[in-house]
Amino acid sequence: MPAHPLPDRRFFLRSLGALSALALHGRAWAQSSDDYKALVCVFLHGGNDAYNTVLATDAPSWKSYVQTRRQDPDSIALDPTGVHDLDVLDASGERQFALNPGLSGLSRLFNDSRRLAIVSNVGPMRSNLTKAQYAQPDAPLPAKLFSHNDQQSTWLSFGPEGTPLGWGGLLADRIAQRNANSLFTAVSAISSTVWLTGRQVRPYQLSEQGSLRIGTMLDPKGTPRVYGSDQVARVLDELLSTSTLSHVMAQDWCAMNQLAMDAQGILADKLPGSTKAPFSSFNPSNPLSMQLQTVARMASIQKELGIKRQLFFVSLYGFDTHDRQNQRHLRLMQQLDEALCTFDSVLGELNLIDRVTTFTASDFGRTFTSNGDGTDHGWGGHHFVMGGAVRGGRVLGRFPAYAMKSHHDNEFPDSPDQLSNGVLLPSLSTQAYARALGSWFGIPDNELVATLPDWDHLGVAGQLSGLFKA
Repeated sequence: MPAHPLPDRRFFLRSLGALSALALHGRAWAQSSDDYKALVCVFLHGGNDAYNTVLATDAPSWKSYVQTRRQDPDSIALDPTGVHDLDVLDASGERQFALNPGLSGLSRLFNDSRRLAIVSNVGPMRSNLTKAQYAQPDAPLPAKLFSHNDQQSTWLSFGPEGTPLGWGGLLADRIAQRNANSLFTAVSAISSTVWLTGRQVRPYQLSEQGSLRIGTMLDPKGTPRVYGSDQVARVLDELLSTSTLSHVMAQDWCAMNQLAMDAQGILADKLPGSTKAPFSSFNPSNPLSMQLQTVARMASIQKELGIKRQLFFVSLYGFDTHDRQNQRHLRLMQQLDEALCTFDSVLGELNLIDRVTTFTASDFGRTFTSNGDGTDHGWGGHHFVMGGAVRGGRVLGRFPAYAMKSHHDNEFPDSPDQLSNGVLLPSLSTQAYARALGSWFGIPDNELVATLPDWDHLGVAGQLSGLFKA
């Protein structure tokens, strides 16, 4: 990954000018914004347990699952008695699958609506390793494997913590000029994230209340005031946006403040309220649901903003399930299910169901074995891709073979895909996953090669051919 460059000042100033023009000419831009697409990254912070998310229910796999996860009294097997209470997926092939009981809505999206696909055993890879090669001291492994911060960064930027540019931001760099204003190209509904950081594009942060305001606050009538005075408010805003200094940093700081205040003014007039239909259907007690509500509200005004391509980042915390695995993980699955299904429904009402693709990512998967009543850090994991453009109802990639663990240790000698403790050796790289999403987003293959370095040096991208409809 190239060294992080200084922000492109000319690009930044162009954004400022374009935003001012947008305030005056929003209707003209709206007429030309007719090919909208958005990517939504749902990051599951802490390392989601793939084994208890997508269950392999064919007889050999289920036998291995039950034998491994019932190894102590605090069983972390979901259903030790059988598979009869699970929502079996309608996926063709020799293997059979079901989803966690908390994902009943996503099961219907997979089986009935066919707007959900599963991408199996994804993870950071530097080489196509066998188990024997993995055991060698010089094996080419991702940096700082099993570390939360580093693997979160590797998923989002292809490098460990400190890597400055995310692959979402690099995609945004390629398409930002298509938008009336690049400021609204990469939007985070929770916090700053490296995934949305490009060489030129920077994340724009929104909350449930709208843009994070700089300068004066608005009174109930929408008028900026300080201590009840609109005159003091105007002076404060002027101080924030103008400088008597000629130093470039002072000038850029003021320009940044002006950019933020102009953006606030535009969104205050256009962003629909959270209590209006269909946005009122999101659950306010579910943090992921409310983040996706913010995404839906922002996507609903893409024509008014002149936006043709957008990337969004949301996340759900709590997946580091070292203890109380079943109780904690089930609640998280229920939150994920509710949020994604409501988002899917609202996108349908907004006529954006075919234009928005949502996908999951996480630090890593988790171990097959239990540490007592939980699991430890793993590597590969299974993920969801959702949207009207998705050829759903399928499990893509090479789903790993599950085996019985040894009687005397936690090794899995009969599986080529399970390392010690049942950690999954990935068969599909994060780069290939990103490339499939970027291709649907509208980035030509020749630009993807330059944008996502080494995206197919492993020769595995073909596993995702046909993920999207033609």
